[in-house]
Amino acid sequence: MTRVAAVCSLSGAPGATTLALALAAAWPEPETATVIEADASGGDIAAWRHLPASPGLVELAAASRLDGSQRRARPENFTQVLPGGLRACTAPSSADRAANAVALLAENTEVLNSGNGIVVVDLGRMAPRSPAVRLAAAAHATLLVANDDVAHLKRVRDALPALRAGISNLELAVTTGPHDDAVLQEAIGAPVRARIPADRPSASLLRGDSVPPRRWSRRPLLAAARRLAAELDLQMNSRAVSAP
Repeated sequence: MTRVAAVCSLSGAPGATTLALALAAAWPEPETATVIEADASGGDIAAWRHLPASPGLVELAAASRLDGSQRRARPENFTQVLPGGLRACTAPSSADRAANAVALLAENTEVLNSGNGIVVVDLGRMAPRSPAVRLAAAAHATLLVANDDVAHLKRVRDALPALRAGISNLELAVTTGPHDDAVLQEAIGAPVRARIPADRPSASLLRGDSVPPRRWSRRPLLAAARRLAAELDLQMNSRAVSAP
């Protein structure tokens, strides 16, 4: 059974792509998780990891138009293997090509569930009328990542009603900062599912900028991602069992 988790943000680079990679790397499953970079503004993973342009999101989106017995658009068939074994379906860096691919994929969201195991979709910046809303709505769990600063929290509060109109499973993950959870909940008007620690060394490792040190899985970001992934895994399994 495929389970799909989506990660998105509004603006301000709070680290949606980094969290998506961390969740996939830390997911409590025996099989390898697959990351789909479906950011309409353009992808980063291929540039970070010096990967070729394909296979990736463009090819997955094109193949998703096939249906019936011809369907071959399993996400894992359009991935590249990152060091460490993580599979990533990367988006082109140019916004026009990425946006076209995301729009096409949003018309065929069933492809997200056509593979095996865990799929983590990095949706990048989200807007209420973006085609990516349909991808988020098709996920079993969606995390909106926000920075813990006054301006960003206000932006999240203002955007939440419109986003939740299209994404019923939307939850919040906020970077660590000066405010505690109670203050954040009051500022945003919604509970916070997780706090994401500031951990530049781990973010650098996930981007491929440095070699993992010993015991790097104990770093704050990876430890937080492991806890969050375990919670999401349990939540999605429970929903799958209770679904008719």
